[in-house]
Amino acid sequence: MHIERGPVPNDPHLAVKEERVVECITARRLISLETLIDALVWNRLRVDDEMAEELWVDLPTLQHRVRDLTESERRYIDQELERRA
Repeated sequence: MHIERGPVPNDPHLAVKEERVVECITARRLISLETLIDALVWNRLRVDDEMAEELWVDLPTLQHRVRDLTESERRYIDQELERRA
């Protein structure tokens, strides 16, 4: 992702922001919304190492994906979880 986006800014404040953007994009690319929903159902809504392993990512990547969900994604997840209950 860093290669796609280009060099990290020299300014430490901007570098932190850039890293955050890279983490968000990477997590979205690695964990689709449907896959995340399947894993939430399978793992009884626990976001933990076991769920990350099931998704073939590390826990911080999974946490970034969950933290950066949009409101519409959260509503969709809630609807799907209710439908599948």
